[in-house]
Amino acid sequence: MDYNLVDLAIYWEALGNLPVDDDGKIEQSFLHFPAGTDREDIWHWFEDRHPEFCVHKAMYGWCSHDEQTG
Repeated sequence: MDYNLVDLAIYWEALGNLPVDDDGKIEQSFLHFPAGTDREDIWHWFEDRHPEFCVHKAMYGWCSHDEQTG
């Protein structure tokens, strides 16, 4: 386990603010990922960081950092 869920929720929120092209590639660098990285590769990275992190659930607000700290 490399990250806690609160940190991942904050990073997830930041990822959601990045522009993505029509092919699903980020248009700006994010953490250690360069611009042009496929967002699904980043999604897999998130799930690999913590056993309880689920991209599908995060897409629908499960990983909100407010929920994790409140």
